[in-house]
Amino acid sequence: MSMSMSKVIATNQASANTFVVDYLVAAEEFAKIKETTIDELVKEVKLPGFRKGKVPKEKALAKIDLRKLENLILERVFKAHEKAAVDVAVAELQQKGRRYTHITLDFENNATRENEDGSFQFRLVFHLMPEIDLNKLSEVKIREVKEEEIVGRPPLEEFLTLEKNRLFCNYNRYDTSDEPSRQFDQLIVDLVGKIGEEEVFTEKDIQIVLGVGWFLPEIEANLTGVKKGDQVSFEVNFPASHPNPKAAGKKVMITASVKSVLAPQYASIEEVFEKSKQASELQKRFGSAADLDKNLSDLYHKETARILAEMRNRLIIEKVMEIVPDFEIDDNLIQTEAERLFSKVKENADKEDSLPLVQAAIRSYPGIANLLENPNEAGEEEIKTALAKIIRDEYKWTSILSYVYQNKATDKPKAEDLEKVQENAEKEPEMYGFDKKTPKEEIRNAIVDRVIRQVAFAWIANQVTQTTNQKDANGQ
Repeated sequence: MSMSMSKVIATNQASANTFVVDYLVAAEEFAKIKETTIDELVKEVKLPGFRKGKVPKEKALAKIDLRKLENLILERVFKAHEKAAVDVAVAELQQKGRRYTHITLDFENNATRENEDGSFQFRLVFHLMPEIDLNKLSEVKIREVKEEEIVGRPPLEEFLTLEKNRLFCNYNRYDTSDEPSRQFDQLIVDLVGKIGEEEVFTEKDIQIVLGVGWFLPEIEANLTGVKKGDQVSFEVNFPASHPNPKAAGKKVMITASVKSVLAPQYASIEEVFEKSKQASELQKRFGSAADLDKNLSDLYHKETARILAEMRNRLIIEKVMEIVPDFEIDDNLIQTEAERLFSKVKENADKEDSLPLVQAAIRSYPGIANLLENPNEAGEEEIKTALAKIIRDEYKWTSILSYVYQNKATDKPKAEDLEKVQENAEKEPEMYGFDKKTPKEEIRNAIVDRVIRQVAFAWIANQVTQTTNQKDANGQ
C-alpha cells in the first residue's frame, strides 16, 4: 500500500487582491509530526518521584499544555510545508503578473483543520499588491504654490529683524542689572498659572529673554519694567495650539516671581561679532556683521524654497490619491493596526500626568486633528476611527508607490549600491535617523522602504510636472 503525498490541493483567486492556497499534509506524515512533538514535550514534564524524562507517558500527557502542543505542531507543519505552498502560489501569481505583500493563515470556516482521516490541511491567504490604475495621471495639473500660502512665515524684513535680535541675545554677555527690565534683558522667574483655584502649571527658574518672541507676547509685555524681587500677576489668553492641554485655549492667571534681571553688555550686533566669546563661530557661520543681512536673506530664500517644494509635493500626493480609484484593503489588517496605534496613544497619555487621550493622539499623530469633529471632546471610538482612516490612506499611498517602483520607475539604485547604504546605516544608525538600539533587520528594511518611496515619488512628480508644463504651454 503506497503512502499518500503531501501537496497543494487547491488554489483560488478569492478576491481582487487575495489569493488562497489549500495544502494537505498526508495522514502518515502528520501523525509522525504529532508523535515526535508529543514525545519531546513528555520528556520535559517533571513530576515528584520521577527523574526528568522518565515520567510515564500517560501521566505526562495530563500535564502537557494543549495550547503549547497545538502551536508546536502547527509550527513544525509550516516549517516542513510552507515553502512548497508558497512556491506554487508564486508560480501562479507570476503568470498573472501579480506580487504578494504578506501571507496570513486562515482559521475561519474551518479552512485550517485536522481531517477525520488523520490528515491535516491549512489555508494560506496571499495578500496581493493592488493593481493600480494610473490612467488619469496624465490629466493631473498642479497649480503654482505661492509664498503667501506659507502659514506663519514672516516677511523677509521681519525675519531679518527677529534673527538678528536672537543672535544678539544668544551670543551676548549678560551681567546682573538693578534697572527695570527692558528689551533684550534676560529674566529668571518662577511662574504659577491658575484657572480659578486650579493650578494648571508651575515652572521654576524659567529663563525669559524679552523682545525675541520666545514667549507669548502678553507674558513678555507684563514682565517688561520689572526688577529683581518683584511679583506680578496678569491674565494671559493661551492659544488653542499650546502644548499644555490644561491651558490650551483658555484664559490663565499667571503669577510671576522675578528672581533676577540680567542686561546685555554688548550694545550692538557689530560689537557682538567683534567681542563675543563665540565671535569666531559667528564669523564662520555668517562672515562679518556687514554680511549678516545678505547671508540671512539667502537662508530665508532657501528655506522658503524648501517649504514651497514640500507644499507642492503634498498637492501632488493629494491629487494622485484622488485620481487613483480605491481598491480592496484587508479590513482586519486596518483594524489591527489601528488598535496597535491606539495602544501607543494610551501609553503616551499615561506617561504624562493627566494628559487627555485626544491630546496624546494629536501629539503622536498631528494629522488626526483634521479628522476629528471636535478635537477637544473626542472619545476612544472616534480616535480609533480617525486612526483607521490615516492607516487606510497610508496603505493606499504605499501601495501606489510600490506599484510605481516595480512597474514604472527606471532610475532604481543598483543592488550593490543599496547594499552599501544598508551596511553604512547598520554601522552608523544615528546618521540615518535610527536609534542605536534599532535591530539591523529593521534598519535594512527601512532603508529599502525609503528608496522605494524616493524613487517612486520622483517618477510620479516628474510625470505630473511634464503634464503641468504641457497644459500651461497649451493654455489649459
